[in-house]
Amino acid sequence: MWKNILLYTLLAALLLGCNASRRPEIAFSGLERGESMEALPATITVDVDSDFFAPWIGFSEALVFFPEERAALAELGNSLYRPDPKGREQIESQFLFLTRTIRSRLSRWLTRSDQYAPMVQKVLARAGLPRELVYLPFIESGYSPAALSHAGAMGIWQFMPGTARRFGLEVGNGRDERQDPIKSTMAAVAYLRFLYDMFGDWSLAIAAYNCGENKIARLVKMTGATNFFELAAVNHTLPSNYRLARETMLYVPRFTAMVRVGENLHRLGFTPPSWKKPVDMAEL
Repeated sequence: MWKNILLYTLLAALLLGCNASRRPEIAFSGLERGESMEALPATITVDVDSDFFAPWIGFSEALVFFPEERAALAELGNSLYRPDPKGREQIESQFLFLTRTIRSRLSRWLTRSDQYAPMVQKVLARAGLPRELVYLPFIESGYSPAALSHAGAMGIWQFMPGTARRFGLEVGNGRDERQDPIKSTMAAVAYLRFLYDMFGDWSLAIAAYNCGENKIARLVKMTGATNFFELAAVNHTLPSNYRLARETMLYVPRFTAMVRVGENLHRLGFTPPSWKKPVDMAEL
């Protein structure tokens, strides 16, 4: 099966090459095998708007899903997010983006996550938040503490300076705790809890993590939506200055797809990280 996937991926790459003007090259490459965190520069510039959420020329209709992929996606109806048919189609497209278009890149991120995901899991569990949130840093930063977006977001959780300060991180005076994996995770968990308490729905909380709670609160009030997919379904009907940006429209489907990939790594032919690094709870 995976030989077929590689053939499809090569075809996709060739077709994307024909559309190079429409799809900028993703600059953030992550750690190569054998590299260490010490080898990283102080920051890695990641343009989240144009690079990480670059248009993926749609192959979802041209590609068939293999049984293993269908099995991985079968549990969407039981997920936290319960997408409608259009939302499911978007998730499937993002699933293919992760498993085929950036497959080697995702493999590197999985390897790197070994350093941080065990700690993130512990903090989430202690806070009583869904374990699936351990996959959020994959789509934020590829689990790189050095990741810096052109907009100024930094760290594995990609905090903007103002939000970081709101949730207790020191930013300035020669110090930036957004690059501290433990402290930034504590802040991210506090922020995610705040967002869930505000909206009562994880899909809206995840959308707000991307675009800000004020934006989502305004749209929920306008539309009466109770989850992200209800909001996405009417987004095109809203005045242009109120609509969700394309990045946010992709963000929740991509996160949901990352959860399905992460929960099915063996099935999908990835080498799963061990995520068994001892965590010193005293540090938390």
